[in-house]
Amino acid sequence: MYEYLCFFLFYAFAGWITEVVYAAVDTGKFVNRGFLNGPLCPVYGFGVIAVVRILSPVQENPLLLFFGAVLLTSIVELASGWLLEKAFNERWWDYSDEPFNFLGYICIKFSLFWGFACLFMIKIVHPGLVRLIEILPNKAVYAVLIVLYSILLIDILATVQTVLRLNRQLAELNRIAGKFHDISDDIGEFLYSESMKMVVKAEEIKEQREKLIRRDFFGKKRLMKAFPKMSSRKYMSELKQLKKNLGLLFEREKEEESEKKGEA
Repeated sequence: MYEYLCFFLFYAFAGWITEVVYAAVDTGKFVNRGFLNGPLCPVYGFGVIAVVRILSPVQENPLLLFFGAVLLTSIVELASGWLLEKAFNERWWDYSDEPFNFLGYICIKFSLFWGFACLFMIKIVHPGLVRLIEILPNKAVYAVLIVLYSILLIDILATVQTVLRLNRQLAELNRIAGKFHDISDDIGEFLYSESMKMVVKAEEIKEQREKLIRRDFFGKKRLMKAFPKMSSRKYMSELKQLKKNLGLLFEREKEEESEKKGEA
């Protein structure tokens, strides 16, 4: 059974590399395209393990292996996208703009990519991986697995905390937006002196919003860069505004760093 723990880490890492290379070709920049902070994309690990486990009887038939891999990995990706959306109220990827997509969770282009990738992995990579695991000392493998899965657990907990904080901040931004709306309505109804108090109050609320946006800046920025099409079921307008403000804040900090280097 421990072999599958090795398989998961290897293919999750291979998937992360694939995502990073794809993003680099697409954007010209390095982007950590994983849900987690570390270099793992679990959906790839689960997808390839499903293929290895379920399609072993047809591994000698490339055609059946290919179409079976397309089907299984599409199910894994569909289930992953749906579960993540239900758990966190955010959609992390969206293929709605791609032809022949299903509910935006999967599309024919990436499903076919999965098929070819699994064909390559099962036929070329997997036999060597199995032999490598067999010749390594069991105790050493167990020790490494304990360390790596402990790190993975910490990473999962940290990422979940970041996402939950993001949701709380979106809810708070929604509440602040409501306050701004109420104040703008009230200003026209009060005398000048009362209106000035409202303006001061609006400035205080604006400062609260700025502090909220700056909180956990790097965690939120990483998720936004990893999932540029991320959307929220409850707070879509707040998420769009947050993305915009985070981008402006990031650019401002880069300019400040450049100025400091220039002065030095």
